[in-house]
Amino acid sequence: MKLKNKDICLYVLYLLIYLLIALIIYYTYKILTKKKEFFEEQITFLDKKSIIDFFNKDHDNYIKYLSKFVLIARNVDTNNDYIKKISFCTKDFTENQKNIINNCCKKADDFLKEYNELLDGKQIAKIKWNFALTYKYDNFEYENGLPHTRKNIIFLSDKMIPETETPDFVNTLIHEKIHVYQRYNESTVDKMLSNKLRINKVVYFNPKKRANPDLNNNIYQNDKNEILQCYYNSNTPNSIQDVTCLNNNSINEHPYELLAYNIANKYNEYLMKKYINI
Repeated sequence: MKLKNKDICLYVLYLLIYLLIALIIYYTYKILTKKKEFFEEQITFLDKKSIIDFFNKDHDNYIKYLSKFVLIARNVDTNNDYIKKISFCTKDFTENQKNIINNCCKKADDFLKEYNELLDGKQIAKIKWNFALTYKYDNFEYENGLPHTRKNIIFLSDKMIPETETPDFVNTLIHEKIHVYQRYNESTVDKMLSNKLRINKVVYFNPKKRANPDLNNNIYQNDKNEILQCYYNSNTPNSIQDVTCLNNNSINEHPYELLAYNIANKYNEYLMKKYINI
């Protein structure tokens, strides 16, 4: 059957439309894949060997300067004993854990890019993510399994990583990334604390002060002249948590904790606004 000119034109038109749709789908996929690959380049997962090496070299001298009270709270006798024990508590990330962390990091950075109250969220979002994984070995956990940072590395215990993405986990990642920012922008953060929150450094010493790798060694007080600190309840604390804090709240351990909690807790408000505007 011979096609009429009109039919041929329609056929060519439909073909061009199909080709155009295919090209749009293809290039959209390429762009999204490129963006995903670029973002994942911003995330590093340390393997077990690298974590053990970090512990042994004690790059930030955190373990080197742990006091006797701090070691007792960790149920070890010496600083070297602690390094030996925590080296057994390292492990590699699974692919599922990496995927969950990747997705939650993106959500954390999306929030930070829009946050601009106490700190510049855009600057925090630019910081690359570095993760190390630990777990409970022979009834012993590194830093009691609490999430924390050392240098530019966020340490997570496997019990902290959920089976799927959750707002609470995103909140945790935001909190810890703020600590990384604080470590490398101390003068900026301290200036803000003084000007906006009336929190200033003071000279004060308590030998039973709890060690927290997220914080600097400075002591601060608020505008009520209250010392922001957590200290062990005895000479033989039975755990990291065996402490007394201002107003019985660990958020008052240090202004850096106060800031990290304050900003990360804004994530729920951010989610609610997004939900309302959908």
